Amino acid sequence: MAAAARVLYVVARDRPELYTSLRNTFVESPRLTIVMDRRGEGAGLVGGERGGDDERRRLAVDESLRTRGWARIRIEPDGRVIVAESG
Repeated sequence: MAAAARVLYVVARDRPELYTSLRNTFVESPRLTIVMDRRGEGAGLVGGERGGDDERRRLAVDESLRTRGWARIRIEPDGRVIVAESG
């Protein structure tokens, strides 16, 4: 059986109530993780050098955090990262 993709929900720092709600609603597993946005505290979301695809993903995450208060990031078994554009 092929490995399953992982899903990471990142919640904006100014939305602690949303973070708490998601943590209470969903059971974390090896395939699902819910975190607060830690950027600006020395941690990046998408690691590696900035530019190209990394820059586009970062911008998509920033936009989602601003407009929805959260971003969904899919991490494929092969390591590719996909920022979900819609809820």
